[in-house]
Amino acid sequence: ELVSEPGPKPGRAAPASPRPARAPDEKSFQVEVRKLRIADGQFAFLNEDGSSFARLRGVNIAGDVSKEGGVSGEAATEELILGQNYTLTELKAPFAYAQESLEIPSLTARMADGTVRGNFSIEPEEKGTPFEIKLDFEDVNVAKLLADAGVTAVQASGTMNGFFELGGKARRRKDMSGRGSISVQNGLIEQYPLLQVIGRALRVAELDQMKLSTAEARYTIERGNILVESLVLNSQNIQLDAKGKIQRDNDLDLAARLTLSPSITRQLPEFIENNFSPVEGSDRRYLDFEIRGTVENPKTNLVELAIGRQLKEEAMDFIKQLWK
Repeated sequence: ELVSEPGPKPGRAAPASPRPARAPDEKSFQVEVRKLRIADGQFAFLNEDGSSFARLRGVNIAGDVSKEGGVSGEAATEELILGQNYTLTELKAPFAYAQESLEIPSLTARMADGTVRGNFSIEPEEKGTPFEIKLDFEDVNVAKLLADAGVTAVQASGTMNGFFELGGKARRRKDMSGRGSISVQNGLIEQYPLLQVIGRALRVAELDQMKLSTAEARYTIERGNILVESLVLNSQNIQLDAKGKIQRDNDLDLAARLTLSPSITRQLPEFIENNFSPVEGSDRRYLDFEIRGTVENPKTNLVELAIGRQLKEEAMDFIKQLWK
C-alpha cells in the first residue's frame, strides 16, 4: 500500500533540515585583546562651548584588558594643560577604566618646580562628562608659575603650597563646584597694576614692591564662580584683606580693606590720613573699598575714597604723566 505524505500548505515554507552536529574537535574563531599600548598619544577634553578644559600631550599607556572589556595599568604624560594656562609635567599614575568610568586613584606630577599629588575620576560617556579632581601642591615656584602661564601684567615670587578640589560636569562650567586654599612663603609682589595705582596715588612706595610676611587665600567654587572667603596680603607696614566673588567671566566683585601702620600714615597728608579709620585697640588705620573690573584689569574706588573725586582726577593725570 502506498501512502503519500502531504506537502507544505500553500504559503508556508518547508521546515529547514536540521544542521549536522559540530564535530567534537571543531572550534569557533575568537579574538581576544589582552594588552593595550599607546605611545606618544594626545587627548583633549572640551567645555560645552568648545574651549579646552584639559589637554594631554606625550601620553604613554601600558595596560591589561579584562574579559569584560575593562583596562587597568600605568600611564605617564609629558604635559597636562589645565584650562588655557596651567601646566603639569612628568605626570605618572596608575589607572583603571571600567563601565565607562576612568579612575586614577593616585597621581604625581611636577608644576613650576614644585610637586603635585592627587587623584582624578571622570565618566567621559555620561552626559556633561562628570568628573572629580583633588590635588595637593607644595614648593611651587610662583615666578615660574606665572611665566609658564604667560602672565606678564604681574611680577611676583615666593614658594606656594595648598590644595585644590573640583567636581561637576567638565562640559559645563556652571555645574562645577569645589574649594581650595593657597599660602605663599617668602613672597614678593612687584608691578601689580592695582597696587601700583594705589601706591602712586597715596605716595606709598612699599605698595610698588610689597614684601610679604603673609600671603593666604581660601576660596570655594559654586556654579563655576569663585567665592573668595579670605584673601590676606600682609607686609611689615601694610595689610590688604579682601573677600567676595570672581565670576565665571572673570569679573570681580570684592570688598577689600587697606590697613596701614603709623610709619606709613605719618607720611600721608593730613586730609588723606583722616579718611582712614583707626583700628580698635591698635595704632594702625584702615580704609574699606571695592575692587571691580576683571582679573586682568582690576579697578577700585580706593583712591577716590582716600583723596576725594577732584583730587583723584588730578592724581590720575599726574600718574599718567609718569607713565609717558
